[in-house]
Amino acid sequence: MNPETLAAVYAAVGRWFAYASIVVIGGVAGFHVAVRDRWQRHAGERVSATERRLLRSSLAAALVLIGATLWLLYAQTYSVFGVDESVTWEYLRIVVLDTTWGLGWRWQITAAFLAVTFLVSSFYLRRARTALTVAAALVVIATAPLTGHAVSREGTAWLSVVVQIGHMAGVSLWVGTLFTVMVIIRPGNGDAFAAAVRAFSPLAVGAVSVLLLSGVLTAIIYLDSISDLWTGVYGRTLVLKVLLFGVVAGLGAYNWRRLKPALDQPKTVALLTRSARAELVIAGVTLGVTAVLVALPLLHE
Repeated sequence: MNPETLAAVYAAVGRWFAYASIVVIGGVAGFHVAVRDRWQRHAGERVSATERRLLRSSLAAALVLIGATLWLLYAQTYSVFGVDESVTWEYLRIVVLDTTWGLGWRWQITAAFLAVTFLVSSFYLRRARTALTVAAALVVIATAPLTGHAVSREGTAWLSVVVQIGHMAGVSLWVGTLFTVMVIIRPGNGDAFAAAVRAFSPLAVGAVSVLLLSGVLTAIIYLDSISDLWTGVYGRTLVLKVLLFGVVAGLGAYNWRRLKPALDQPKTVALLTRSARAELVIAGVTLGVTAVLVALPLLHE
């Protein structure tokens, strides 16, 4: 594997872990805001233990985000300087302090440490738990686009950053909260699980709407014409992402329209569990394609 390709692989792997971490943090926040109250009415004695599991999962994701962000710093430095020689502290210093990417990295690593601080505090400040989990999600989502294509758009950087923040928020509230319900809360205790799914559905519909709108705006900003979708690697990778998104959205629509109304039946819960897990797996693949997409040069660059 040549050094340029290796650098791109390093960056894509780091971004996947960063994105997945942000999605989990955002999902726990989404659960606290939109699902928790209805779920806990039926959860009984499981509330305290499950809430601790939620917070541990979010904190673990924030720690992974710190590691992924440091890894991305290494990958970016390797991409700039390390093709012909080893990465050194001096090269790292130059990237961190003297480049636009370095400024974004400083914001991102600060946000990741802030998220850890908020989440650790939430273990002890129970009354502020929802506010603290939301604050952790906001800081990591708001800084997520600062080392991607958005900041490179001359004249429209601010618009691109806002659109990408909306995009990441939509993904986190949809896929992240689904992950929280299916993996951290887990199917079981029929009434509590059904209540969580029903409370999640309106949030998912709103999140998908934001995701669709921000995706269309992203295409308008980054593409000069429809033909760009099949004339370059970036465009074809974007098409792959859209197709995968369609599959995930289709599974979500099936769960919402066909399975959610019949959650009082045990067979339906089993079907929903399998379908939602498939939705999460394909969403994870879509995040991987997104991580590659962000590492690719834009068309005409």
